Amino acid sequence: MTGETIRITCLNKQYMYEGCCSTCQLADTYGYSSHLTREVQKYLNFTSVMVPSNGFGSYRDGKWNGMVGVLLRGEADVSPLDFSPSATRATVIDFGLIFGTDPVVIMSMAPKEMINPFLLLQIFSPELLGVVVVVVATVGCILWLVMKTELAIGGTNNNLPLITLYDTVSSALKIYVYQAGKLWGVDVAGRMISVLLMLCALVFGSLYTGSITSFLAIPNKAAPVNTPEDLVATDMIPAVRSFASAYNFLMPRKNGALGEMRNRMEDYASSQMTSWDFLSRVADGTYALVDTQSSVVGRIQRFELIGQVCKFYKSKSNMYVDLDAFAFQKNSPIKYQFDEVFRRFRSYGLIGQIQKQYYEVACDRSSSSDGPQPMTLEQIQGVFYIFVVGIGLSILGFMLEYMVTIFNSSKD
Repeated sequence: MTGETIRITCLNKQYMYEGCCSTCQLADTYGYSSHLTREVQKYLNFTSVMVPSNGFGSYRDGKWNGMVGVLLRGEADVSPLDFSPSATRATVIDFGLIFGTDPVVIMSMAPKEMINPFLLLQIFSPELLGVVVVVVATVGCILWLVMKTELAIGGTNNNLPLITLYDTVSSALKIYVYQAGKLWGVDVAGRMISVLLMLCALVFGSLYTGSITSFLAIPNKAAPVNTPEDLVATDMIPAVRSFASAYNFLMPRKNGALGEMRNRMEDYASSQMTSWDFLSRVADGTYALVDTQSSVVGRIQRFELIGQVCKFYKSKSNMYVDLDAFAFQKNSPIKYQFDEVFRRFRSYGLIGQIQKQYYEVACDRSSSSDGPQPMTLEQIQGVFYIFVVGIGLSILGFMLEYMVTIFNSSKD
């Protein structure tokens, strides 16, 4: 093939074959497919002529349009784009060696941090808090019984004051929140139970303090959209490209999460889905973009910046996996030479390295940090709510004790 001229049909698609035009050279174009083609050119040493096209190719009105039509009419020799092999296309053109995969993913808004003013009050479950209250009341009752028993049998502390059940429960509660109870004098049994209760309080307090630290250190974010089931559980509208892979995949679906996505989806022209006017509605949660990874990442790349908070989130699981292959004229002799080069590329891992340069989201690549940052008022606002609640409970407890004391005095 050395010295031969190869006619290359191209599509001016972002991060794929940018700069494609009839007067351009292969070296003037930019993108994943352009990069792969230039690497093949180094091995096969051919010259190129660019033949622009307006789409991948579909069968409309009795004829093929786009790059399939260009190949079929003999106007180009190869279409080096991430073509999706299909049975209908394979009847009129040949596909080369599968050199990569392009999964269909869901691109949605980045999970937002959840701000819950009473989050710190929800660290322990209601059941656990109920157990704490029961333990406090039970220990208070035990202390009261110990007191009564020692008075009945003539305990060692003759100066031990008469303590009611209310006093013992209140004393136990105070001990539980790190207040020293002074009602028990030097009574051995009472002190042993008090020490045990204090130990429990220390353990409980340590767990609570550690949980608060973890909540402040690890942001609590909303659940991301990783699967079709996650998507249909939200109000987001699935947005797909008209007649693209995801569109053709969803159209026949009738049941389950995919059927729900098909009923709710809206389709748009490719040109409509590249502007910030549209993508901003993905970033705010109105739409979820459902398309091949190369397409969705290519669209959002210029709106995600290194070091900034991500605006978009790419699902971890794939709806299905599309295949990438170059397309050729039927029975083209150059197909086998391209295939041999791609076998070498795959064994060297070159294709994956090239793909990372174009389809890795910029904000995900940021790993630098300025170190620990001061906590904001928004992060610790729960502490102030707890403070207010604690002061309120303290005042309420004081008023109850005062009322009980007045009531007891009136009886005397």
